[in-house]
Amino acid sequence: MLHFWSGRSGLVSITLSCVIAGVLSGCGGSSGGGNNNAGSSSVSSVNSSLVSSSSVSSSSVSVSSVSLSSESSSSSSESSTELSSSSVAEVSSESSSSESSSSLSSSSAAPVEPVVLKIEENSPGMIAFFPTTAYTGTNGGLTVLQGLSNNKTTTPITSAFVNYSVNVAQSGDYQLRVHYAFGGTETNIRDTWMYVNGAKVQTDDDQIIEFAYTGATDGKWNTYAYTDYIDIPLIEGDNDIRLVAVNTADYTRTITFTRNGSGGTQGTTGTGIVSGLPNLEHLEISGPGPITPGTGSTVLYSLSVGMDAGSGSVSLSPEQDFYLPGSEVTLIATPGLDEKFDSWTGDKPSVDSNYSLVINGNLNLKARFIPAAAIQPETLVGYGAIQSDDAVPYTLTGGAGAPVTTVTTLAELKAALASGSPLVIKVSGLIDNSGSPSESLTVPSNTTIFGDPDNQGHLKNIELKLSGKNYILRNLKLSEVVSVAIKDSNGTTLVAEGPGNDVISINGGRHVWIDHCELYSSLTPAAVYDLSGPNETPDGVVDDYDAKDFYDGLIDIKNSASFITLSNNYIHNHWKGILIGSGDNAENGDAQTRITLHNNHFKDIISRIPLLRYGKGHFFNNYVQGTLPTVYGKQVRVDSIFNMRQGAEGLIEGNYVEGAKNTFGYFYTSSTTTTGFWNLADNTYVDVTNAAPSSTSTYTVPYEYTLESSASISTSVPTRVGVGILTSEQLP
Repeated sequence: MLHFWSGRSGLVSITLSCVIAGVLSGCGGSSGGGNNNAGSSSVSSVNSSLVSSSSVSSSSVSVSSVSLSSESSSSSSESSTELSSSSVAEVSSESSSSESSSSLSSSSAAPVEPVVLKIEENSPGMIAFFPTTAYTGTNGGLTVLQGLSNNKTTTPITSAFVNYSVNVAQSGDYQLRVHYAFGGTETNIRDTWMYVNGAKVQTDDDQIIEFAYTGATDGKWNTYAYTDYIDIPLIEGDNDIRLVAVNTADYTRTITFTRNGSGGTQGTTGTGIVSGLPNLEHLEISGPGPITPGTGSTVLYSLSVGMDAGSGSVSLSPEQDFYLPGSEVTLIATPGLDEKFDSWTGDKPSVDSNYSLVINGNLNLKARFIPAAAIQPETLVGYGAIQSDDAVPYTLTGGAGAPVTTVTTLAELKAALASGSPLVIKVSGLIDNSGSPSESLTVPSNTTIFGDPDNQGHLKNIELKLSGKNYILRNLKLSEVVSVAIKDSNGTTLVAEGPGNDVISINGGRHVWIDHCELYSSLTPAAVYDLSGPNETPDGVVDDYDAKDFYDGLIDIKNSASFITLSNNYIHNHWKGILIGSGDNAENGDAQTRITLHNNHFKDIISRIPLLRYGKGHFFNNYVQGTLPTVYGKQVRVDSIFNMRQGAEGLIEGNYVEGAKNTFGYFYTSSTTTTGFWNLADNTYVDVTNAAPSSTSTYTVPYEYTLESSASISTSVPTRVGVGILTSEQLP
């Protein structure tokens, strides 16, 4: 045992109480359980690593204004003096049964009285725990926090923990011990790290507290013990103390079984694997007073650092699992051979390879390395070229550095996409899947797909799914992805329904550039049949309701997809164009969406040009053209263009709109929808039924761009969009 004061009159201890609730997540399991009260005993010494609470000897000194009472070594029989109705304080003298006492003379100076603060499972000083399903229960006459099981991850950030806050009057060294119970299976060890204000504490010869097994008698969770005293440094004011279950993939410890039936035979050895924290009755802090529960104002933050792409190395200083608010950390990124550093990506991006930042929240950052020869395409403008709302650059490289793979068949395309990344794929000629169920192909991160300018690349009835990051699609024709089964007039299935729905699906994908492509289907599909009606059920008539459902959308963007630019595309002849945001009922990360649509030609796209929920978009220098075609006996106008919902914001400027019913605003409301907001400037309207509304926002974008007057857009844009514009020298 560590004795840490001499010539003292005793330890002054304070015990406080409030309420914390939770749910057991497995502290005892089938081996005894955290709630079994039968046959309880309370001990203050278990094996050689435990400390008896009644083994301290000292001489008594007089203490003014302090009432002393004895504290028994049995934890279930501690006595106390009431201080208030909201808390219980216990000022006690710890001594052996043979302890003798004497009084110092009145002329002697009394030493500083050491104080013991006990923070119980329901004290204001315990501010958090994980898993949140942990709960309080009574075992052996004591109330404990139990169910602190480990979730088997491999990082302290997500491991089981209990967080305490302690306030001291002066900086210095203090001592800590834990009163706990550990029963059940002995190999489910309960070893922990201890962090004080973010830094790991040295305990004995390592940084790990090994909780000794207390269930040697019957394996139950109602026998208690103290750990050894641990020296900890505290600072004046609030201090954060965190017990965290050891959680590294390779951590084990050899144990000697103390009883039969607890995972082995008594006296033999076994391998212990961490399963969380023990049942915790109280934490005890000792040192010069006053020591009080903290306010919890001293929080800890985590910084996770890694590599996003490419080869290289990263380092940080100081390197800790947790940091105090306001801590300054320096990150250093060093590229590998033939690579260069591009940026730190994540919560607080930067282009500085030697990056100093202040920690004021949990952060995840990764160093991105790219081929040394890679450069940002000079024609890429908008959100696709940045990675944050303060315009930190992101070099969009696609598959830069990879050899070009030419594909002419669906089988070749599938094989190329399955070969890993980075990838540069050239589609040569038409790959026609129209006689088969639609295909849906997942495109890996760091991929460029472009159409052969000498033999125009065209994918038909093939959906491309972009759910990773860093994509470039250029000079591609993409068309007619059938979203339903094809049937004859008798209802016989001719072609089964395939997995494809949209021409392009960006589901969670980030950093995407779609440029100089052509996307289309048909307003009157030849194979359409009675699919739907006004009530979304077949009604015996083949009309526009059926045509809308035969194909789904051209482009769907959802589930936190972000930093996307659509430029110089020819998009035409489709009922539902571009959907951004997965639904009205749930945000699903779509508030992160940032998208730029510029210099595109939308011709006879009836709605969703685009529909934007939650996120932010920039729509400039686009030509929206409605030719008023007659479809199933009806003359059709562009129904809505930029439909803003669920708090979305858009900057809409320099566009030319003709042949439309509604333009920009909030359309087709329901009980689940709310309006978005728009900032309109210099838009030209020709043959528009409903005038554009006034601006409701001052939203602007953080990047630079060149804006053309809207008056010239209808003549200039059609000459520079779609396939056949870019040459071999400009591709990939």
